[in-house]
Amino acid sequence: YCAWEALMSTRNRFAVLSQQMAKENAHGDDVFMSERISADSLWNAYQGGRAAIVENNDRITAIGVLWDTPHKDWFELGSLWVDPPLRGSGLAHQMYSERLKLLPEGKRCFVISHNPRVERLATAHGFTEANRDDWLLLAPYEVTCGPCDRKVDDKRCCTFRRVKNACRLFVL
Repeated sequence: YCAWEALMSTRNRFAVLSQQMAKENAHGDDVFMSERISADSLWNAYQGGRAAIVENNDRITAIGVLWDTPHKDWFELGSLWVDPPLRGSGLAHQMYSERLKLLPEGKRCFVISHNPRVERLATAHGFTEANRDDWLLLAPYEVTCGPCDRKVDDKRCCTFRRVKNACRLFVL
């Protein structure tokens, strides 16, 4: 019974976390892909060994998720969130390191972001930035642009690619 209670308590913390992450999307900044920040998606990633979290006082104060992709050799380092009062404390670096530990040996990962802080973190952790010409050479289309939720007619020649404040690809 106690184990079940603890499990449900942790599960409920993911519901609160989902609401906090959704608030950041509410400003129209498209910080997170909305389907990835549902309580179920975050919980399933955590239960599946693909998310690192930091908890404090029965709250999740930081999370980083390593998302599966349609390509068996690639994972996306995505959905990084740190509680606003704790930003700048080093938790984002910790989440990067923890997520990279979750990456199965011999597999590759990437980050797509328009957030300058995330871009600096990716570079600090050894990721290389793609340019417009080598984007599709460095990572397969189906893992980077295929799942994108931007409204673009032809994602293979997307105008958001490699544009400041739009989409920038970092590969490890």
